[in-house]
Amino acid sequence: MKKILSLLFHRVTIIGVAIAAQAATLILMIGRFGRYFPLFYAFSTVLSAVVVLIIAGGNDKSAYKISWIIPIILFPIFGGLFYLVLGNRRVNPRMRHKMAQIKLHGETSMASSEPIVQQLAALDKHAANQARYIQNHGAFPIYKHTYSHFYPPG
Repeated sequence: MKKILSLLFHRVTIIGVAIAAQAATLILMIGRFGRYFPLFYAFSTVLSAVVVLIIAGGNDKSAYKISWIIPIILFPIFGGLFYLVLGNRRVNPRMRHKMAQIKLHGETSMASSEPIVQQLAALDKHAANQARYIQNHGAFPIYKHTYSHFYPPG
């Protein structure tokens, strides 16, 4: 029973049902309500335009915005509805807990490199600030006695 419920509420199943429902709605609107189709098309297009404006004005990353705006513009009838149904970025509590455990494990296993940053600060304050930024926001520890070899392009 649990497997059947997990299959029914799986993301792919829900998306497949949503696409089938939208195709059925489109066929119904064209076939049965042919005279109302221009009104439905206008409503869908306005909804898609409003959704594009909301996405463009949001604080999300540009790649996320563009990856939604392009399909909405390509498919104006159901693009806005797709975003309203699938565009939420909320993470379920189980996944959030799992990600927090992984982050905590990564932070505890990463060696502290504050003494190295202090030594670097004595040499160059800007380099130390950059190293501290990379360590704190990129989750990459700072090492000493290493070197890089840069190859010319081509």
